[in-house]
Amino acid sequence: KCGSSDQITTGYAGKLGDFYLGSGSWAEYDPSTHRDRAKAKFIVSVEKENEKEQMFDQMQTYAVKGDVEHDRVLSGASARSITTKGDATRLAACMHAICDSPGMTKYKEIVSRLRQYAIRIESAAETLPLSVH
Repeated sequence: KCGSSDQITTGYAGKLGDFYLGSGSWAEYDPSTHRDRAKAKFIVSVEKENEKEQMFDQMQTYAVKGDVEHDRVLSGASARSITTKGDATRLAACMHAICDSPGMTKYKEIVSRLRQYAIRIESAAETLPLSVH
């Protein structure tokens, strides 16, 4: 993750995987019933178990919020934000930092697309709330 100060700190990438229980929607996720099976599909490159747990919890929280919101919109409701301006801004800053890293110089097309995506995130961030519930 990138800190609030433009300093890049070591972070981890992860993939939560599809929720394959029930109807397939994370909106149905119940930690008391599904946590162990859902974690079996979780891929993350961390060495400390507590960091793996924190990352799983954060990603599953977003997955549940996203699927709940998706289901709401499909039923005719207006879309609401599931992330904050700060999170989106930090994500865009990290993406720019990746683009600017020396190891990316030989990947011009990837850098171009990633930077365009970061710019879109920055633009969208301007419309996001400071907090969500």
